[in-house]
Amino acid sequence: SKHAKAPQDEIQLTQMWVDLARKSKAELIVCVAAGQRRGLVQEVLADEFEIAGLGQMVEAMLESDRTVTF
Repeated sequence: SKHAKAPQDEIQLTQMWVDLARKSKAELIVCVAAGQRRGLVQEVLADEFEIAGLGQMVEAMLESDRTVTF
């Protein structure tokens, strides 16, 4: 969520993801089902994040030479 702010002495995880996306031109995709369970809709996500479903993931996997999951 673009509204979540971690305390200054903690890792700014959202900002780190945003920085990575900007530097690497990577897409930051949020699973629609997982996002809905957590109350995340496109309007509250940071601008660099996008909500998508499994279809977009499958398409990206087909177009890629490797897939990394964690």
